[in-house]
Amino acid sequence: MKSLIKPDMKVLSFGEILYDQIDGQNYLGGAPLNFAVNMHRLGAGAQIVSALGNDQLGQQILQEIRTLGLADKQIQILDTKATGTVSLDLVEGQAHYTIHENVAFDFIKIDAPKARSLSLGADLFYFGSLAQRNSISSASLWQFLEHGNFEQVFFDCNLRQDFYQADQIRASLNAATILKMNDEEVSEISRLIYGLAQSEAQTAQALRHDFKLTYVIITAGAKGAYVYHAGGREFAPGRTVKVADTVGAGDAFSAAFARCITLGKSPLASLKAANSLGAFVASQNGAQPEIPSEITRQILAMQ
Repeated sequence: MKSLIKPDMKVLSFGEILYDQIDGQNYLGGAPLNFAVNMHRLGAGAQIVSALGNDQLGQQILQEIRTLGLADKQIQILDTKATGTVSLDLVEGQAHYTIHENVAFDFIKIDAPKARSLSLGADLFYFGSLAQRNSISSASLWQFLEHGNFEQVFFDCNLRQDFYQADQIRASLNAATILKMNDEEVSEISRLIYGLAQSEAQTAQALRHDFKLTYVIITAGAKGAYVYHAGGREFAPGRTVKVADTVGAGDAFSAAFARCITLGKSPLASLKAANSLGAFVASQNGAQPEIPSEITRQILAMQ
């Protein structure tokens, strides 16, 4: 196995870039983009593979991404599709989504040679379920999963509305080394894969065994998070913050865990770091708040 000490690690994140539209305002979002932004801020070389429409919203997003310092060379611009949008309502700080269909990120086109080329030297690949709802983007995703040689493959399932199917989830689990679910998703994943509801511990242990996952992570918001691995189960309690909104907090959590585990930190230290960054993002407005250097140092120094 390659060295786990990767201060210069290369990350590929595949999937949706979109605007969350809240009270007439546009907020840059999409779990793969949020993940890539946070990995970039934590010192990794991160790149997003996605598609935008050749429209005003797409141009605005490109400018925002460049301002964030994230590479945009693998963002395709499509003349015939609109940039992705999500209508989002906040109820007591919790996000409720309406995700619009037939948009640019549903039509990401990557062939096998391109996937091989982009994957060269990449240490970690990140994906979710939403970008698999259309056959075009799904086929492109599988070019990476079939032809890449990644140290870690992070499946952040992010179940949204009815945009997922059992066979896609099963195939994604087979391709992954790291799975992250929130506590509400556990019972749905158990139903899809095993046909019955099981406890969180039963589900996590069964998935880790049956799909040969290195890490299975279950988040429970302010209560904390669990990680199941070969050494057993670890728990890190949540951090108390005044919540501004939870948009992007789970994606920041994923990035901090992935960054720290790939740097060779223990599962528990990585979980603590993930809770710390997730809590910070939840205390701020928007999905990609600037991370103070002091917090970045604390996260990367977590033991």
